[in-house]
Parts: sequence; structure tokens; C-alpha cells
Amino acid sequence: MRSTMGAEALAAEVARIAGLASGRVLAGEPLAPRTSYRIGGLADIFAVARSREELAGLVRAARTLGMEWRILGRGTNLLVADRGVRGLVIANRAEGAELVREPGGCCGARADSGALLGQLAMRACRAGLGGLEFAVEIPGSVGGAVAGNAGAFGGAMADVVTEAEVLNAKGDVVTLPSSELAFAYRTSRFRTARGRDEIVLRARMRLQPTKAADLLARAAANRETRQRSQPWGRCAGSVFRNPGRAEGAGEARSAGYYIEQAGLKGHAVGRARISPVHANFIMNDGGATAAEVYTLVSLAKERVRERFGVELQLEIQLWGDFEP
Repeated sequence: MRSTMGAEALAAEVARIAGLASGRVLAGEPLAPRTSYRIGGLADIFAVARSREELAGLVRAARTLGMEWRILGRGTNLLVADRGVRGLVIANRAEGAELVREPGGCCGARADSGALLGQLAMRACRAGLGGLEFAVEIPGSVGGAVAGNAGAFGGAMADVVTEAEVLNAKGDVVTLPSSELAFAYRTSRFRTARGRDEIVLRARMRLQPTKAADLLARAAANRETRQRSQPWGRCAGSVFRNPGRAEGAGEARSAGYYIEQAGLKGHAVGRARISPVHANFIMNDGGATAAEVYTLVSLAKERVRERFGVELQLEIQLWGDFEP
């Protein structure tokens, strides 16, 4: 799908951002191949950041030009509209990561926001550093995991993150302790009005010396559980947050439970389907559109609200215009 901008206007915008940014800047770049859904239109303007410095520079350039901008991690928790997105999309490939053993027995990890969380977690397990084993099967980036307080199997980023290096709304790089990151169930300050214009550049995590064999056994057990209980294919993981936990009150029923009880498990619209394995997953069966996935999202919210009086809240991110 083509950008809604005219060719001349688009070329002018690309030239403006290229003049202030390092690296190649592209026009009309497809986003579908860069998401786990394999769905979505074009980014008007697209650039890749290979370091924290490039990432901060591109954001500052967009702000200077008054241009809308978005950070694309690994696209694993994202649905991009069929008509694409306006402005600049920055693919975050700042991937530096290291495990740290400090004098006095303190252990941890430092990772740029574009690093793969699952890979870092497996490295920590093999090195005998515990705390991240819950994340071995989480496919996204460290930055996205911090912003969404990603978690599984009783663990979450809030349990291990001690501080984050952040580009704030003024363009300054600051270090924030975990107490200022406003972690809550599947959210953080970066998903609030206060921190929406801030981006995570790097995170520091506290880990604990643990027998590597024990950590690898836990990771393997978690992997087996996930493979048995969740579908595999083109999807974005859990679509909705679990209601009781997300709201901090009420019975902790899962979103999948409500959707299944509303009679929607396995329900399809076009080539998009609510998974027959786990009702909180919406699958792209091959050739699905973002509009079809969004129709199922809306239907699930409506049916659960009507039957149970529960308002499901999205866990995935929506980019672009989903109105008819």
C-alpha cells in the first residue's frame, strides 16, 4: 500500500530528516515484514538506529522538524494499520548487551533497548545468573519489555530492572531509578501521558548467582509449558491484559477465559482468527489484513463487555488509523 503523502512531499520530508540524521533514510518502507503479525502498510519515512546515540539523534531530529515519530523494536507486540503510519519510524537495532559481575558479589546485566530480551535471558541462565529465566521465550526487545513491564511464569521486568537510561521529552539523556519507572501490570511510565514522549535507551538489571543447571531446567520447563498452552504462528502474543490483575481489583480471571466464555474461541473474520488453542491470541492464518484483526479485537471487547461487564484493555500496540 502506498503512502498517503504525495511523492514530492514525501521526498522533501525524507531530505529534511536525512539532513539531520546519520545513516540511510528511506521513503515508503513496508512494515509488515518487520512485525510478527506480518501485517500492515508502509512507514512514510523509515530509518535504522544501530546505536543508542543514533537512536537519540533520530528522535531529536524528528522533534526539531516537528515530525511525528515512532520506535519499532522487534514488532512482536504490534498491529500496524493497513494504511500504514505517518511520519518517521525508527527501527531500533541498538543491541549492545553485557553480563556484569562486580566486586562484592553483585551481579547483573546492562543492555541497550534494541537487544533481544530472550537472547539476553538465555545468556544469563548459561552464565549462572538468575532473575531473567522467565524471559527466555519472550521474543521482543529490552526497551519494549521495560516499557510494557513484560512478564511470564511469575516474573516480570519490574523484578529485575534497577535503572533505565532515558531520552526525555527535552532531548536530555537521564538515568532514572526503578522507583521512577512506575511499573505496574504490563505497563510503566512509558505508557502514560507523562512518559509517552520518552524512550528507553538502555536498562540495567540486577541478577543473582544461581546454578546454571537449575536455571536452564526452569527455562526448559517454561518453554514446554508455553509450547503446550499457546499457539505458534503469525500473531502478537496476548492481545489483552488480564482484567483483574490489570485493574488491581476483582477476581483475577484471564482475558482468554472471558473471550472463550463469550463464545468466540476459534471465531474468524476473513483470514484472521481467534485462536482455538488460546482465546487471547488472534492469528493471521495467511493473508489477513489489519482491519480483520481489529474487527476481532473490537468484537471480543464488545461481547465480553455485554456478557460480563468487563472492559478488556489492549496489551498489544496499535499503530495507524483503524477507523473504517
